[in-house]
Amino acid sequence: MKLNNNYIKFILLIFILCGTNFLLARQLEDILSEILENNQELKAISAMNKLEILNAKNELLPENPALEQEFHENDNYEIGITQSFQFPTFYYHQYKNLQMTKAQQEAIYKATKVRILEEAKINLYSLNYLLNQIRIQKKRLEDANQLTSHFEKLLTQGEITQLELNQAKIHQVSYDNSLRDLLIQKAEVSETLKMLNGGIEVESHVIQYQEPTLEIESLKEDFLQNNPDLAIETINQQIAARNTKIAKYEWLPYFRIGVHKGKESDPMLHYGISIPLWKNRNRIKRAKAVQLYNNANLEYTTQSVASEFNKLASEYKLLQQKLQQNLKLHLNSHELLEKSLEVGEISSIEYFTEIENLYEFEDHISKTNLDLEIVKVKLTSFKF
Repeated sequence: MKLNNNYIKFILLIFILCGTNFLLARQLEDILSEILENNQELKAISAMNKLEILNAKNELLPENPALEQEFHENDNYEIGITQSFQFPTFYYHQYKNLQMTKAQQEAIYKATKVRILEEAKINLYSLNYLLNQIRIQKKRLEDANQLTSHFEKLLTQGEITQLELNQAKIHQVSYDNSLRDLLIQKAEVSETLKMLNGGIEVESHVIQYQEPTLEIESLKEDFLQNNPDLAIETINQQIAARNTKIAKYEWLPYFRIGVHKGKESDPMLHYGISIPLWKNRNRIKRAKAVQLYNNANLEYTTQSVASEFNKLASEYKLLQQKLQQNLKLHLNSHELLEKSLEVGEISSIEYFTEIENLYEFEDHISKTNLDLEIVKVKLTSFKF
């Protein structure tokens, strides 16, 4: 059976290239800012950071002063007040530790922020991809419904066989199932974005947009130097080294100074020092063990981040090549299929079978483009 020109035009309307990436109509930066403002995990991290800094500030304070009173015969008594404090260098290193703790908490907050923004951006691109695929699939289903109705009329006229009608119905059901699967995925991604946005729905519309191309070779140094996880481990290693020094200074004696006064005596100055025999036993060994752990963990994180970059860079290059090759092949396939139909080289059933294959290929291009955008996000998330 051959199709007339009008019907050919109708069929060709269903060819929609899926390779173009989209972005939500609202500015991406506005959506991400909203998520940062509403995200509950970030609020919890911020509160915990303040708590850790307060704990570090408490380490700068000396012990509480002690008030003593002794009663003697003949209603005589003695009262005194004393204050204990550690060797002055101890407080210097504790102050440095406080500054490092502040930097550590800032790094933890930034790492959490980067992770949340990366997850949000990936899900926004995924939602955008799904919205576009749903739009395309609805059009395919609409065309399949019209095609099935048209084939039913042709069958009654004896122009096609039952087999051709059955093939059209199979495609119709297949498109309907694919649409339902896409709607399920969209619901899942929307729920993830809602959670990231503090329980508030993220509205979305699509417009044409694409992330800029990356210069991989010049990106590696920035990726390593600005990686938030590596920043945390670097500060942890510095804090561990400082704590080893503090542990050594705790072997120095405590000082205690105070004033005593009796009922019938003048005030007298009292002072003394502690003998650190028991309390600090094994403390230096423990501090050195923690320092060794943090040194090893920093080395491991450095290697891990470098390995992650290499994998992402390789994936980025391969996806770029794959997308470019697929787009060229896709365009050639469209032209060949159209010409074959026009000159009657293929039947209608063969044509629609090829359309199904072409749809699958278009979807593959669209998914490859999404994967490429996700890799771009991961490679540039340190800039958030």
